Amino acid sequence: MTQKLESQFQRKKKVRVGRILPKLGLEESMRENEALLRKIIELSPMSMAIVGMDGTIEYINRKAIETFGYSPSDIPTMDEWWAKAYPDKAYRKKTISQWMGHVQRALVEQAEIKGDEYRVTCKDGAVKTMYIFGVPVASKVFVMFNDVTPYKTLQRELESVRDGLEGEVRDRTTKLQALAEEIIRVEHRERRRIAYILHEDLQQWLVAAKFKVGEFHEHSPTASARAVADRAQHMLDKAIEVTRTLTVDLRPPIIHERGLKMALRWLAADMKHKFAMSVQVKVAAVAERVSEEMGIFVFEAVRELLLNVIKHAGIRTAVVQIKPDGRDQFKVEVSDKGRGFDPTCIGKRKFGLFSIRERADILNGSMTLVSQRKKGTRIELILPVISRRPLI
Repeated sequence: MTQKLESQFQRKKKVRVGRILPKLGLEESMRENEALLRKIIELSPMSMAIVGMDGTIEYINRKAIETFGYSPSDIPTMDEWWAKAYPDKAYRKKTISQWMGHVQRALVEQAEIKGDEYRVTCKDGAVKTMYIFGVPVASKVFVMFNDVTPYKTLQRELESVRDGLEGEVRDRTTKLQALAEEIIRVEHRERRRIAYILHEDLQQWLVAAKFKVGEFHEHSPTASARAVADRAQHMLDKAIEVTRTLTVDLRPPIIHERGLKMALRWLAADMKHKFAMSVQVKVAAVAERVSEEMGIFVFEAVRELLLNVIKHAGIRTAVVQIKPDGRDQFKVEVSDKGRGFDPTCIGKRKFGLFSIRERADILNGSMTLVSQRKKGTRIELILPVISRRPLI
């Protein structure tokens, strides 16, 4: 009987041991895995921490201590971490709300905790920009910190360099614009000077010469001498006409007296008179705000473009429009329905168009050319409404 009981006891003991051994093996395996995980976290080049759901900071790795300077005793709980890492109350409140919102969403969605940049104050007072993210596992949160301070510093330096370069570009552009305006002023003064010489000096001499030839014609004893005098008077008439035309072309008085709108209408009439060209002019009220300086540039550019139509379009009709383009800009459009051309092969038109484009660019504007064979050409100038100072 005793042997039988002993035998039963041994069998039950083996069953209990058999049940306990797997459990002990699982616990040992879990302890080994946890130790391995901690070792990996400890040796990680990234700052990491393990936080319990009750707010206890259960573990921070070597890199985190090195990065922030706080020991585990300095920040045993998240409340201690919040207070030390984010000393500014307003920023701390914002950070807590942002981070806890990400944690709540991660728990609900069973996903990783969304990462964001935060300014973390270290124990020595240094402020570092950290990209903080994490992942909830069981009843813990694994938090990871990526130090992006060097990147942000470099970014600020690059932005500073960029801002400096942009400032230099703006300064250079302003100087170029001022130079372009000064060139227009110099040209304007020189045109006025030449026009004055033609009108007040050369024309007077030519008229005086014509009268003298007339006197010779009246007192000439021979028919052949009178014929020579007639030819001389005819030549002088032509010379006077040329000087008058040059005077008007160099300095159309209407641009100064009546403004851009009337100057373009005068130009259309002049094109009709000289070249039998029909030019339709459509000018919006914005032209009244254009300075005399900018108006002179527009007048000269439109005249050059209309001459291009005469020379190359195979047609004697064109449309000139001026209309607003935004608050402080206006658009000048010269179009025709002529033969058109390939814009990549401008040829003889190149210099005139290039000059207009360069002037427009320097005056803080732009030029656009659209053309297609047998469908005509359209050239648009976008320019600022008001120039900085008047002509003298």
